[in-house]
Amino acid sequence: MAGEKTNRPVPRPDTLGRTLDATAVGALAFGAGVIAATGLAAALAFPTMRDLDPTLPGLGVAGDHWMIAAGSVMAPVFTIAVAVAGIAVALAGLVWVGRTLRGGASAAALVVRGVAILAALAVVGYAQFVLLPRMNHNFASFLAAARTGDAPAAEGFRDAFDRDHPASSRALGAIVTLTLVAAGAHAWPAPVGGRRRRSEAPGS
Repeated sequence: MAGEKTNRPVPRPDTLGRTLDATAVGALAFGAGVIAATGLAAALAFPTMRDLDPTLPGLGVAGDHWMIAAGSVMAPVFTIAVAVAGIAVALAGLVWVGRTLRGGASAAALVVRGVAILAALAVVGYAQFVLLPRMNHNFASFLAAARTGDAPAAEGFRDAFDRDHPASSRALGAIVTLTLVAAGAHAWPAPVGGRRRRSEAPGS
């Protein structure tokens, strides 16, 4: 009838969904921050060691000792940073699965989040289980050969390490980029009306 008011339910705020999204954004930002901070630490450590110009005992055939000193400090830091970033991205991945099953988020945003998170996990896995172990092995073998005075072997291991260095830089950059893309996708507007509950579906 004309003038009659219609009683329509007011959608309740999706508090759980917002909490899950905030958790994912925090984890992704933390993971990206850890990698970025590690890169900044390396950017400070290597020039500082170069200026100090240390001499390391027992490494007469090793070449630039300052680079070895800085690398010895930063190598485990990079390994730990990638592991921490991997845990953070995995947590965001679990949240993504929950949000996908629960509903309430933009389908396009979920696709972007999912692709970015899965790609980040793939890069983290490659870095953590293939690239960094190989680089750490070559670095340790280089030091061992240098200590025994085996210059050809030391040079070979150093060349192998240097060949992987650009790939490690690209991997770290990719992790930061993908985690930030996944975090940014959480700003995508949710569907109007929020999450539709099963009891509110048409025909119920």
